[in-house]
Amino acid sequence: MVLICALITLSFKSYASNHLQQVKICMGDGSPWVPYTIWDESLTKVKATDITGILPDLVKEIFSKTRYEYVISPMPWSRVMRNMQSKESECDVALSASFKPERVELMYYSFPLYKFRIGYFYTGSDSVWVDLSNINKNKACGIVGYNYDNFNYKNDIKLVDNASKALSLLSKNRCQIFLSEIDPILYGMEKGLYQIDQEIYDSQDNLLYKVINEKVYHLVVNKQSKNAEALLAELNQRLVEMHYDGTSDAIKSKYLKKFE
Repeated sequence: MVLICALITLSFKSYASNHLQQVKICMGDGSPWVPYTIWDESLTKVKATDITGILPDLVKEIFSKTRYEYVISPMPWSRVMRNMQSKESECDVALSASFKPERVELMYYSFPLYKFRIGYFYTGSDSVWVDLSNINKNKACGIVGYNYDNFNYKNDIKLVDNASKALSLLSKNRCQIFLSEIDPILYGMEKGLYQIDQEIYDSQDNLLYKVINEKVYHLVVNKQSKNAEALLAELNQRLVEMHYDGTSDAIKSKYLKKFE
C-alpha cells in the first residue's frame, strides 16, 4: 500500500511538472528600450527569440521557480492594452506597464519590477532657449505609446515611433525637450546605438538632461485570466525573493554599470 501511494505521488509530481499552466506574456514591439529590451530595429517583424535584455532575463528567472511556464508574444502596445481589457483576451500578463488608475478595474499590478529615472533631454544649441524652470514653456517630443502622466507636461507632445527619431528631432531643434526615461537613453548612447548631433551634448560630451521624477514598472496580470490571483501571488513572491537574494541586481548589472 505504501509503495502504491509512493508511486501515485511520484506520478502526480511527474504529471504536474510536465503539465505546467501556460501563461501568455504580451509585450510591446514598437521600439526597443535598451537595455531592458534589445532587438534589431531594422526587423520588420519582431519575434520573442529576437529580444534580449534585462526584462527577458528577469522573466526567465521569475518563472523558473513557479508552477507556470510562459511564452512571450510581441505585438503593438495598443493591442496589448486592448487584449488586457477584452473578455476574450489572448494576454494573461503584460510586460511591462506603469501605473494608471483606470486600468485597476481590469488588471492586477505586481510588486515593482524595476524603476527608471524620468526627465527630459534638451539641446545645448545657442539658437534654442530652454526654460529649465518651467517645462511647459518648451516644445516637447516623445515616443508613441508611452505614459507621460508623471512628467507634469501639460501641452501636446510631438510623438514619433522610436528614441532615435526623438533624439534626431531634438538635435535639429524640432523640439526643445525630449520627455523620456533617462537611463535607457544613456545606455544607448554608451553603446553607440544613437547617432545624433553634437548640439545636445555639453562641453564634456555628456548628454544634457534633467531628472524630475522616477517611474515604476510592473508586471500586469489580466483579471480575467485563469487563476489570476494565484498567478499574481506567485509572481509577487518571486519578485520579493529575487530582490532580497540579489538576483534582480545581478541581472541588471550584466547590462548597467549603475542602477538604483
